[in-house]
Parts: sequence; C-alpha cells; structure tokens
Amino acid sequence: MDKMKLLELSRDINLEYEPGVFHDISNSLDENEWVEEFSYEHVNNKYNVNVKLLNGLNIVTARELFTTFLLSVEYSSTFYVREYTSERVEYTLLSKRSSSNRGFLCEVTFY
Repeated sequence: MDKMKLLELSRDINLEYEPGVFHDISNSLDENEWVEEFSYEHVNNKYNVNVKLLNGLNIVTARELFTTFLLSVEYSSTFYVREYTSERVEYTLLSKRSSSNRGFLCEVTFY
C-alpha cells in the first residue's frame, strides 16, 4: 500500500478531532530517552507530529519509537505507510474504531 491509497481510504472515515489522541501522543513521546523534542498539531482533520531524535536520525530508532507510539494511539483497525530519506522518516497512519466510522489520520515525522 502506498500513501495515496491510504489517503483514499481515509476519505470514507469520520476524521474529526478526538481530544484523547493528543493525550496519547504526548504520553507516548514525553520523557522518552530517544526524543530530544517533539511538537504536534491538528490541521485539516490530520494530526501532524514532528519528532527530533536525540542522537540524530536513525531508521532503527525511528521504527522502534514508532512501534511504541503506535501501541499507545491505535484503534482496532490500523494501516500505515513509511517513507524515508537520509534526512527524515515519515509515517502516515490511519486508524479506525471498528464499532463506528470514527478514526484519525496522523503523519509522524522523525528527523
């Protein structure tokens, strides 16, 4: 699956703001030994998360941190796509509750 397919899937899901997602994002990244700093916002029905890694970009560290992040925020149905360059690793995540048509779209960028 590529990012465009994931974004197509997101069109059929109610992606309204969910306050609990910000709490889960903050809890999963706050005081993490690999994170130097992070920021997040909700714009156009998408959560944008930027994470600066303490010792510079490392794809293994980014993958491990994303896995921890995913366990904190995901709903019952979750899909994601990873893209990376020498300067960043970006995950686009779509997660949906199985009991309703509500979910969230999130882009997490590690640098």
